[in-house]
Amino acid sequence: MTTTFKREHIEFIYPETWQLTETVEEAPFSGEVSLETPDGGFWTLLIFPPDVDANELLENAKQGLVDQYEDIEFQAPTGPLDEIYECIGADAFFYCLDFLVTANLSVISTPRHVLVICCQAESREFDEKREVFAAITTSLLKNIA
Repeated sequence: MTTTFKREHIEFIYPETWQLTETVEEAPFSGEVSLETPDGGFWTLLIFPPDVDANELLENAKQGLVDQYEDIEFQAPTGPLDEIYECIGADAFFYCLDFLVTANLSVISTPRHVLVICCQAESREFDEKREVFAAITTSLLKNIA
């Protein structure tokens, strides 16, 4: 079963068993929406104005992971990048509390927003939820107004 998140020009579907948290912010971005899986993984969306530099956002997101975790490794993203909007990204791998963690960072430029999406979970959970993370992102991009 799924449920729908709607706010202004942002809409996506997600599993109803996932916990949603929303924060509306002032500059430098217009908001954050996070979904937490029952197993502790998460899908997070940061919403920025369209004039923000996507490359800078990706570098800032990568630096945030480097600042938080030791021995982090970045690779080119393995998942599909969006075919409609300009998209850049990276996959990250690191250890946290003796668990191997996988994170996928995507920065997507649309006419109304620059979106930063981070999917992160313990690697086994990430592999199990990869298609769900992708479906949430796909539903978001199909509904961008």
